[in-house]
Amino acid sequence: MQRYLTYLSKRIRKHLQNLPPCANYINNIIPTRNNTNFTAIPHVETSDAWASIILDLAQCGTRTEHALFEASHMLSSGTRPNGYLLVQMVRASANLSWDFCGLQLHTYILRSGFRSNVFVSTALINFYVRISSLSNAHKVFDEIPQPSVVSWNSLISGYAHSGNYSKALNLFLQLERSGVSADSYSLTAALGACGQLGFLQLGKSVHSKTVKLGLQDSTVVLNCLIDMYGKCGSLQEANLVFNNMTERDTISWNSVIAAGARNGSLEQAFSFLQQMDDPDIISYNEMINGFSRFGDIEDAIKLLLSMPNPNSSSWNSIITGYVNRGRAREALDFFCKMQMENVEMDQFTFSSILSGVAGISALTWGMLIHCCTIKYGLATSVVVGSALIDMYSKCGKMKRERDVKPDEITFLNVISACSHNQIPFESALQFFESMIGEYGIKPTLEHCCSMIRLMGQRGEVWRAEKLIFQLGFGACGSVWRALVGACGDCRDLMVAKYAAAKVIQLEGDDEYVYVKMSNLYAHYAKWEDVRVVRMKAKGMRKEAGYSWIEMENVISNSEYR
Repeated sequence: MQRYLTYLSKRIRKHLQNLPPCANYINNIIPTRNNTNFTAIPHVETSDAWASIILDLAQCGTRTEHALFEASHMLSSGTRPNGYLLVQMVRASANLSWDFCGLQLHTYILRSGFRSNVFVSTALINFYVRISSLSNAHKVFDEIPQPSVVSWNSLISGYAHSGNYSKALNLFLQLERSGVSADSYSLTAALGACGQLGFLQLGKSVHSKTVKLGLQDSTVVLNCLIDMYGKCGSLQEANLVFNNMTERDTISWNSVIAAGARNGSLEQAFSFLQQMDDPDIISYNEMINGFSRFGDIEDAIKLLLSMPNPNSSSWNSIITGYVNRGRAREALDFFCKMQMENVEMDQFTFSSILSGVAGISALTWGMLIHCCTIKYGLATSVVVGSALIDMYSKCGKMKRERDVKPDEITFLNVISACSHNQIPFESALQFFESMIGEYGIKPTLEHCCSMIRLMGQRGEVWRAEKLIFQLGFGACGSVWRALVGACGDCRDLMVAKYAAAKVIQLEGDDEYVYVKMSNLYAHYAKWEDVRVVRMKAKGMRKEAGYSWIEMENVISNSEYR
């Protein structure tokens, strides 16, 4: 334990070496390991002098910054605070986005014995969640001797809000086994994660838990249940929960409208919309999205024109609807209308319309829209950047935009574009090395296989073995199988023999490999080898094909031949 505390304190101190001036000010006055005042802190409980400071910190008003400085001064004066003051200081640091101050307070908490205070540690968890440092939040949680339900909820909701729904559910299940009773916040976070992952059975279990805890009349919990059932495709259950509600708010109505619209039950969703006393923009947008996906886009347009104050999401749904139906020209017309109406555009507007432009290879339109993204300051968005690269590649104009921050999908598109547009292999290799070196993106199996296929097209398969082992995929049969296929493209028999042997070594007899090797041997008129390979292929039983659907932990399959 002591080693962990020392290690964590060192990490925090190292982070604080290069701070802005105001941070260094706090750094000097909060007692830490390197501050001589630290060892002299008397064990004096909080006096009345703290009262006004605590009030200012708790109110999060205009005096919060000043109060935080004053509190820091008092810490350095030798007065020992209580846990409540430290909680308010940590919260204020999070609200002000003063990461440096929160880190200094964490050091103080570790050194002054407040680490075991569940309220202080929970405040630290929330601080780290706010600055998107979930690993540190989890470490703080693990060091709490007896975490409260609020501690659990803080970490569960942190993972859920960051999109790590599986981790959030795993923590919820740990909470269930811990002996600490879950509350409505725990259950709503779990229901949200179940909905995002489509875990219907687990969602039903959480539903049962809400009844067991007497929360079956909580409007907030019931709204989350409607949302969960809708996202899991269980429309009947969503309607049942809604119909049994004694009190409904706007969120209740929007949730049931969304459940119907997202599952193609447009008449039902529209009926609920008409029954609402005061529909808001979310109500209309869910219905517009439903019409755009499953119904008549003209109905979506009529609803947009009749609703009060439509926003960019309202228009985006219709553009996406046109694009998904292969009606890119109409999407462009609607995009132009959106501009003429001076509707604010966002990254999703441009991502959708660029996808449509890519589908019809309308390069001029694509370049014009690219200019618009720069004008709106969105060209650096990963979503827009990926769409731009995809558009240029499909239009036959591979461009490297240095102001775009690409992700792993972007680079897959780039490698694919190099393959389809006869880009020199060395240029493609530069993109690949840039992905690893400049952007710190770890290559996936798909990246490796794409590079191998490109090597085959360019007659560079001799490089593949080194690449495979450098990336750590030497024990993966699929990359060697991709290499066999690449060798077929460039007729490299020597490398193909080696790759085929690796596939068979790792995965046993493989019909694809035998067919490819047979074709290669035939190309070089090695008829005896052709005969041997074909005999092996004939001895193999053709496997049935399967389509898999994974539902939580159960895989359902359908066999066909």
